[in-house]
Amino acid sequence: MDTMSTSSMLSSSTSSSTSSSSSAHVDSPRTSTATKREHPDGGEARQASTSRRTQSCSLLWSHSFVPTICSLSLGQLSLKSKLSVCCGTSDGRVLLYPLMDPSVAVGRLTTVECKSEAINSLISAPLSGLGSNELVSGDSAGAVVVISRGEILTRFQVSGEVTCICSVDHGGSVRNLVVGDSFGRLTGFDVHQTLWQVNTTPECFPVDPAVRFVSQIVLHQGASSTHVGRYTIAGCGDRCVRLYAGKQLVRVLQLDSQPISVCVDPRLLRKLSDSLSVESQVLAVVGCENGRIYTLRAVRSGINPSEQLMELCVALHVRVDHPVTALCAVYSHT
Repeated sequence: MDTMSTSSMLSSSTSSSTSSSSSAHVDSPRTSTATKREHPDGGEARQASTSRRTQSCSLLWSHSFVPTICSLSLGQLSLKSKLSVCCGTSDGRVLLYPLMDPSVAVGRLTTVECKSEAINSLISAPLSGLGSNELVSGDSAGAVVVISRGEILTRFQVSGEVTCICSVDHGGSVRNLVVGDSFGRLTGFDVHQTLWQVNTTPECFPVDPAVRFVSQIVLHQGASSTHVGRYTIAGCGDRCVRLYAGKQLVRVLQLDSQPISVCVDPRLLRKLSDSLSVESQVLAVVGCENGRIYTLRAVRSGINPSEQLMELCVALHVRVDHPVTALCAVYSHT
């Protein structure tokens, strides 16, 4: 019904435009003749005729469309504020819906103006060391905006459209950011500056090089769960999963389809690891375009525990009948 009404509006606007232009065409000879009599040289007459033609091409109608939600995250603007569902919209705003009070009126929602384009990616992470999480948004124009306590703290720019963002934990209280864009680049930031940038697929030049996902994985050693490695996992425009330590490429793992989603929920990974042998650890779950879901595993090799090495591999977990565009962990309370 909306399509029909739009079509009819467009048709009526077009017809009115046609009638007005045709009437202008009929009247123009008389007008131009009168003008030529006043101005024998014809110069001002031509200017007046050009002005009338310009006026006939004025705006017919316009409509402000309702903003749509482009991204979601959980976060809070300060330690005293409630945990909220943060929604990035197509008009560059972040709307905060209180998680425990979803019935709050839309007009009373906390709104943060990011002064940007459509927000494609949105996360919450402790970046400034001020004692609370910051909201980080990435938009379709390549702007990365860090919001602290309801105000814009800093703004960065990447070359392409922002496709994904993750926070990277280095073991302290403050995290850094890794941003993926539509040109296939990963860029590292802290809250003050750009740290590094790397092209993820320089050797194959895929048709669509966009970074589909980026996240952090943590490698543990033995029963003590000591952290022995923190890596960034990225899925780009080819059939590979790449692991980075900072900007340094550590490993490329080949799949049979393009990876387009990832889940690194700690409880889910722990449960999957417990179902395997003690020599294996599940680091991530990756969903592909052909419906296959893989687990990324670290397998210990070597007899002496102090000399064990971690070999990385992928294993098929399950297959579905559609592209796996998103993965999330769901827990039962039973």
